[in-house]
Amino acid sequence: MFIRCLLLLTLLGCLPVFGAELPKKIEIGKKADLTLTGDNTVIVVEPAASKVTKFAARELQEFLSQVLGKRIPVSAQPGKGVNLYVGFGEFARKKGLKGEDLARDGFFIKRYGKDICIAGRDDAKADPEKLLKTSGVWGMMHERASVFAAYDFLERFAGVRFYFPGELGTVVPKKAALKLPEINIVEKPDFIKRAYSSFYDGEYFEGENRKAIVNPQKNLNLYRRRASTRVIPCTHGLEHGYNLAGRFYKTHPEYFALTENGKRHPLHLCWSSPVMEEIYQDIKAYLTGRPASERGIGKNWHFAHFIDKYVDIFPSDGMVLCECPKCRAAYQPERGRYFAMATELVWNNVINWAERLKKEKIEGILCMPAYSPYKDLPKRKIPDNVLLMVCDAGPWAMDTEAGNKGLALTKAWMEKTGRKVQLWNYAYKGKDVWKMTGIPAYTPKCIGKYYRAVAPYACGVFLESSSDRFLYFYMNNYILCKVAWDNKADYESMLAEHYQLMYGPAADVMRKILEEFE
Repeated sequence: MFIRCLLLLTLLGCLPVFGAELPKKIEIGKKADLTLTGDNTVIVVEPAASKVTKFAARELQEFLSQVLGKRIPVSAQPGKGVNLYVGFGEFARKKGLKGEDLARDGFFIKRYGKDICIAGRDDAKADPEKLLKTSGVWGMMHERASVFAAYDFLERFAGVRFYFPGELGTVVPKKAALKLPEINIVEKPDFIKRAYSSFYDGEYFEGENRKAIVNPQKNLNLYRRRASTRVIPCTHGLEHGYNLAGRFYKTHPEYFALTENGKRHPLHLCWSSPVMEEIYQDIKAYLTGRPASERGIGKNWHFAHFIDKYVDIFPSDGMVLCECPKCRAAYQPERGRYFAMATELVWNNVINWAERLKKEKIEGILCMPAYSPYKDLPKRKIPDNVLLMVCDAGPWAMDTEAGNKGLALTKAWMEKTGRKVQLWNYAYKGKDVWKMTGIPAYTPKCIGKYYRAVAPYACGVFLESSSDRFLYFYMNNYILCKVAWDNKADYESMLAEHYQLMYGPAADVMRKILEEFE
């Protein structure tokens, strides 16, 4: 059981790796002695390959054909020239390449003479063609590392750039041939969680309804930016996932926060009441395989708050502080009402739940944030079955007093837990984004700088943001995903290249304009 828990955290990048996966390796030779043309290249994918792997082959075909000016065939059989083997087929197996040796979302790109293997772990059941057209964010939560490998190959060796879907935002250089050196790449993301708000990212002028929840181009953007492929639940689970008000508000109003007007709030809890025991029993029931109906929660465990061995215990948003005598006695006003006044009260309950799980030998991970008003470090030791997320202003507070305090707090939480933490950051134009229409919120340099600075303490990020127009924000999220994948990414060089590729002779003028917006 301990080993499985260890692997869960290892996959998150929150614990060191002890032989569980291959380390990152980028070895590219100096001599380019292999020539790819439209006439000598075949993309090889087995008929029995998954739909995800076949999608990777089609994406590779689409853009490599545009680069070389001739349709590159996709075949089940290798050709006599250069063969690009996609996925873990017979060729990969003969070379000893295995998906289980890779981190989640990681992949191989390896050259063997005239043959190149491009492969990562892919979901055996997912259908990208269908999901892109019919799914929201949840449909994107499946492994597709061969797709990531194909995009990496196109970017690294063919010069393709995926700024945003469509002809305008996709740069495809035309070449008579590609010259490739020796290649030995074992790639993996530095942040296992690489996510940003995509529900409200603005109107997009190439004809798509950007307000639609199901949006194929938006989904494709998540593929091409190599956004994360799994959800670690930590989004106000106690408010949405346990049906506490429905179960107890009428029969046990004392479970809920006593407000200043003497009434009980149905969405906020009394953290000194017996509801803490009810929550523990809910957690225990889920982790021991019992049905949600047994606890009176509903027919099923909430899909967004109970995932695999992860349990979301994030309290309700905008926490209303209970005014009962027991809660008031536990508050520490000197730590700030909107910062950490309830730290010891809330975290004592969380630590109690985690310690009881360990004592009862129940495997599971409790997902909990450092969030107002329990954002500061508690006095007690936090067990290693708690996965922490720090909610902080993030990049837009960079180089301010608040930003420096946020970085220091994130570092302190990592040191407290002994593991890297997840991040939830914020990038909004204003309290009401729609009141600032027409004002670009273009800040990619700031975003690149922040995530490189916080990288030693973090294992994942969600950037909560929104924009009235997609183009005001697209480079913010592009740089976010690049630095989240590779914490040492040279974002300034990426931006310089972007200005040249997108604006040509106007590159310097546009750079000055956009940097002024930032």
